[in-house]
Amino acid sequence: MIPESQVEDIINSNDLVDVVNEYTRLVRRGSGYMGLCPFHREKTPSFSVHEGKQIFKCFGCGKGGNVVHFIMLAEGLDYRSALEFLANRAGIEIETTGRRAGSTTKLRQDIMSVNKEAARFFFRNLIENKTAQKYCVDRGIDVKTIKKFGVGFAPDAWSALREHLIAQGVSEELLLKAGLVLQNNTRNSTYYRFRNRLMFPIFDVLGNVIAFGGRVLDDSMPKYLNSPETALYTKGNHLYALNFARKSESKRVFIVEGYMDCIALHQRGITYAVASLGTALTDNQAKLLKKYFDEVIISYDADTAGQNATIRGMEILQKHGFRVKVLELPKGDDPDDFIRKYGRDKFFKLADDAKTFVEYQVSLIEGRWSPKQLDTRIEFVKEVVELLAKIENRVERDMYIKWVSLEYDLSVETLGMQVENRMRGGKVDLDNFFVIKRAAVRADTKAKVSDENLTKRDRNEKMLILLMSEEVQVLRRVRKEISSDLFTEKNRKLYENLLKRDDRGESTGSESVLMDADIEDAAVISEILSEWLTPPDIYKACKEIIIKLRNAKFEERLAEIYEILKDKNLDDEERTKLTNEIKKILEEKRADI
Repeated sequence: MIPESQVEDIINSNDLVDVVNEYTRLVRRGSGYMGLCPFHREKTPSFSVHEGKQIFKCFGCGKGGNVVHFIMLAEGLDYRSALEFLANRAGIEIETTGRRAGSTTKLRQDIMSVNKEAARFFFRNLIENKTAQKYCVDRGIDVKTIKKFGVGFAPDAWSALREHLIAQGVSEELLLKAGLVLQNNTRNSTYYRFRNRLMFPIFDVLGNVIAFGGRVLDDSMPKYLNSPETALYTKGNHLYALNFARKSESKRVFIVEGYMDCIALHQRGITYAVASLGTALTDNQAKLLKKYFDEVIISYDADTAGQNATIRGMEILQKHGFRVKVLELPKGDDPDDFIRKYGRDKFFKLADDAKTFVEYQVSLIEGRWSPKQLDTRIEFVKEVVELLAKIENRVERDMYIKWVSLEYDLSVETLGMQVENRMRGGKVDLDNFFVIKRAAVRADTKAKVSDENLTKRDRNEKMLILLMSEEVQVLRRVRKEISSDLFTEKNRKLYENLLKRDDRGESTGSESVLMDADIEDAAVISEILSEWLTPPDIYKACKEIIIKLRNAKFEERLAEIYEILKDKNLDDEERTKLTNEIKKILEEKRADI
């Protein structure tokens, strides 16, 4: 038998919303979540999860219960096996002997309890310390944020926390196991780990205090001091502020390095930001993020260590299916500095211009080998060819070959040949490689503008289709408000295929849109997806594009009418009819606005 105390710990360590999201996509509705039931086929969501009560109920098939019942149904397990499944998921070791049963669980609970009391101690000390308060004010941390993140202060004393906790009945042994004190072997005593530091409680996804980070108030070293790993805390399994970010309902997340960077973003309303706790991103952290987000924007320091951490992190995140970009800040700035200097809007502008993984790697190669000088240009091309040859998706590879060619004045044909040769195991042959890019003969200006408008409209139509494919609820809502006539012929088929998939109860994600596209359209769609930033309100974004597309159709028709009205032989009846049509179009445009 698994001890009751350990059963409780297993259940408490597995948030039902997180678990269910691994089987079906949930969307917040009021105080709970709704989604398609994973236990029976349905087109309209009837599966409900109550986050506060940690229970689920399907109003279609009638199944319900807690997280253990859910795993029993989802995995076809008995009660004991479901508990073992959840224990393994939470990293809890189930004790098999009667004497040791629950010992690990009890230690974890005891550390969690002592951490909670330590966090209260630090918070009270911040309230009483003017120097620490001034530091917070100078760094732009307001009172609301201090309370939200439980920011505190560790006094400059060797035994203050130790004495406080021992007075609360906490043993010396537990303080050591919690990592709050250190052993002084010379004097055979313990002393306080954190002194004269601003303290940041580290929470798990459920909001439990599992560790601490401390920052000095001056320039002394080390700047940051963190809790060691304990029975409760493994830094590679957690992300700072994820307990807040997961509730943002955003499908994109910013990853920054430090506590202050993360807090600065949250304070300015960017609540989908997390920090990586001073470690290179791990597979476990990526899996954790994947439960809540589809897109990651990394903003680490621009030094060599930061660049290496960015590349490793992007590789891991891409492996787990994320769309990944890099937000590069001006030299010497971190997210905290930048957003305090320039504000949220300029930060978002940088996020919109964030680089894809390949663009970022090319920029680093450019930093090592200038493409403007012949001797270093050769090395630049060698490394770029090596990079492009590693891109497995042909459409994506061709897209980046064209981009590099345009960006660095290289022959697209020759670069493509070099990449193909390298993929077959050949060496990069640079004889007669460089071809000066000739200026193209400009077409008629009017035709050029027309082509640009058609390209812009084509991208808008595809963007609308991709947005609708993001969430089936949005697709079903928007399809009632538009007709396929909104799209030009080449995209109308993509849209109609998406509707047919939904009618058949099949997947309607972006991968389905890509599957239905021809080679030319697939290239454009892949390009859009590579630059993708999922908006917080997908339906609102759809409406904005719909208005643009309608306006484009209105402008086309107005141009046709004005051309017809130039005809002096037009009879009065036809002229009146066309004039009324103009009025109707203008009224419809105003209605959209």
